[in-house]
Amino acid sequence: MTIRPVLRTLAAGVVVALVAAACGDDDSDGGSASPSAATGSTAAANPGPSEVATDKGVDDTEIRLGVLNDFSGPIAAVGTAYATGAEVYFAEVNDAGGICERDVTLVRGDTKYDPQVAVQEYRAIRDDIAAVVEVVGAATIFGLASDFARDGILVFAGSDSGAVLELENVFTTKTPAAPQVFNAVSWAVEALAGDDGTLQIGIIYQDDAYGQEGLAALEAAAESVEGVELVARAGYATSDQDFTAQIQTMRDAGAEVVWLHATPRQTPGIVGGAAQLGYEPVFIGNEGAYVPALAKALGDLLVDFRHATAIAVWGEDVPGMDDLQAALAEHAPDASPDDFITRGWIDASVMAAVLARACENGDLTRAGIIAAMEGLEVDLQGMGANVRISGSEPNEKIPARSSRVLEIDPETGLSSPVSDWIESDLAVGWELP
Repeated sequence: MTIRPVLRTLAAGVVVALVAAACGDDDSDGGSASPSAATGSTAAANPGPSEVATDKGVDDTEIRLGVLNDFSGPIAAVGTAYATGAEVYFAEVNDAGGICERDVTLVRGDTKYDPQVAVQEYRAIRDDIAAVVEVVGAATIFGLASDFARDGILVFAGSDSGAVLELENVFTTKTPAAPQVFNAVSWAVEALAGDDGTLQIGIIYQDDAYGQEGLAALEAAAESVEGVELVARAGYATSDQDFTAQIQTMRDAGAEVVWLHATPRQTPGIVGGAAQLGYEPVFIGNEGAYVPALAKALGDLLVDFRHATAIAVWGEDVPGMDDLQAALAEHAPDASPDDFITRGWIDASVMAAVLARACENGDLTRAGIIAAMEGLEVDLQGMGANVRISGSEPNEKIPARSSRVLEIDPETGLSSPVSDWIESDLAVGWELP
């Protein structure tokens, strides 16, 4: 049987996880194993289907995972791309023999980016899934928090929010929003400050838990990074379509840089609205504020747009991106380039490592899958900062702290780095409240 490219990613991640488990509280930084050695040792160690404890969502032939994304609401483009990344990852895994001699099947629930709808969708599938590989949107995740805790089910949050790590059984797979803000501001003061070494920053943010977290991080950065002055704050409601008031607040305060803590739905109205008013700051968006499809609407207005990210850029020369693009060519050839596909792929690769580790432990019950998160380390093959989960307490669940700043090609919509990977002192020292 041909070993498909995705197994390089899966196998390396699994072996790092198993090494961490064998060593207990390991103080080492993990490192990656060779693909051939990883594949062989993992396959030899896995018990057969009848030897593994199971409960909801797992039988002798299949492991079923929930995907609770917006597929038809205001951020459907995000939710669909997220799901595509996970689906093509597990399609490759299944073609290569699955996990624990079982295929992995993804069960979709369309949340419409509405927490009340999300509850209904989750409850319709919860008895038929072993874990949730994606839930897009902080508000959705918080709306489901009590259900997740009651059901004792592992959940990967498709959100930049660090606050979701305070929820029982909820994890993320990349650097949260606050460290990304700290790293981006550290870059901005070096790259964009005037001759006097100062930089005046404003923030336009979604006025909910998602945006408030970005605001708090920017306020903390302004207090700690020399030369940075936070001169204006302006929130918006998710239903807003006119952002004139917020833009004027930034312009009147003299903000040279505007941090945009938004979703792709608002970015065109804010950036385009600023241009119509003759206001031309440098916009820096959080990771969730930009998707390549926005290039069609914004064009050259993206010349002065930057965004923070904790994942590889599309087409970057790293092994994991080669695997992703090969999988897309085979399983989703019509998919357009999108960083949210990358994020879905990362979530799936970490979930695959967790499931393989649970299989190695002989326990694919919901409790066994959660237990497999303890001490987990996953080499992401260049797709982002490697994941390390040291425990189940909120600050032990922070998977990584590094990120980069990107610029955008207005013609293609694709991004490229303007900074190296940054892990600022603020990011290293950050803890959840």
